[in-house]
Amino acid sequence: MQTACGPSKRSDIPQGDEGIVQGDKGRTARRIARILLAIVVAAGAVLAFSPRGVISPDLGTGIGDKAAHAVFAALIGILIAFAMARPKTWLVLAGIFVMAIGVELVQPWFGRGCDFDDGLMTVIGACAGYSFARLVAHGARRAP
Repeated sequence: MQTACGPSKRSDIPQGDEGIVQGDKGRTARRIARILLAIVVAAGAVLAFSPRGVISPDLGTGIGDKAAHAVFAALIGILIAFAMARPKTWLVLAGIFVMAIGVELVQPWFGRGCDFDDGLMTVIGACAGYSFARLVAHGARRAP
């Protein structure tokens, strides 16, 4: 029903493509994913810009520095897929690339080395995580 100010109920508001999770649950899931994304990005900033030797490069997991970059970035990629309502994929991938390379270029100012292999693993991990989340969501929507 229309009022003088616009739609009277939230269900009257036209909804576009809402992303991975749809409806009211989708909005809540996106809010949670955005909060988690902010926390993970903040933790990543602490890890990326702490002076070398303060924190173990692989966080003591023993998986190796490059693998740790890929796994951490994959988590960020997954959260990006859930946090945003249908972003343009090329824009997300470009943002991931710029962020990863930007971090590596800025690290020397914080007593860290500029290692483009780390940047490459970050790009690969984030793209893999984002793509995985999109593919799983697409398959879940198509399942009977």
